Amino acid sequence: MRTLLSCMIFISMLAMFLVTPASEAGNRYKFITKDKKIVNALNLLEKSPQKWVIDVLKGENPHGEIIQVKFFKLSSISPKFKNYEALFCQDNWGQYIILINSKNKKAPVEAIASLLSHEAVHQDKDNSIEEEITAWTNEAITWSYLKKQNPKLSSENMKKHKLVRRLNKLEKMYLSANKTSKYIQKAVVNNSAYKGLKRYSIGYGK
Repeated sequence: MRTLLSCMIFISMLAMFLVTPASEAGNRYKFITKDKKIVNALNLLEKSPQKWVIDVLKGENPHGEIIQVKFFKLSSISPKFKNYEALFCQDNWGQYIILINSKNKKAPVEAIASLLSHEAVHQDKDNSIEEEITAWTNEAITWSYLKKQNPKLSSENMKKHKLVRRLNKLEKMYLSANKTSKYIQKAVVNNSAYKGLKRYSIGYGK
């Protein structure tokens, strides 16, 4: 299973994908995103226990700056990112940005919201095993909550989305461990994508 990997890369803003624009008048998150689906995902988070994600994106982070969110063809940055769900990175001007793989455009909006609850954990260049454990656990918690709000997310039809299958696995690990990160921790530690990643980072220490 390919996982989310927070990394620092430099990209050209001119290469950004076109988005499905949300109405400027009705978009409270216009400085974060102009994509209608991402706006809908943010609306879900705003009404959930994960509202902190919105605060982080709006600037309540170590840099005090807005973190933008876009759909983007990650393989155009590097072939190794082809199967990644999202990346937290910087653009050419040093602006922090979350790039969601364009292949997830058709995933349910709840899955995009869950993905953002992972990426919002990454707020600087530093990363660690403990930080990833927290990020994965956030995904599981958000997905489990949103599935309760929308039972249709448990249907067989939803499993056609790779991102949904990933989230279902995370949720299963979380619930099987009595709503703890016990099994998620094991999965992160054993994940080859994090080989060589230090154990602790700022805010995610002993």
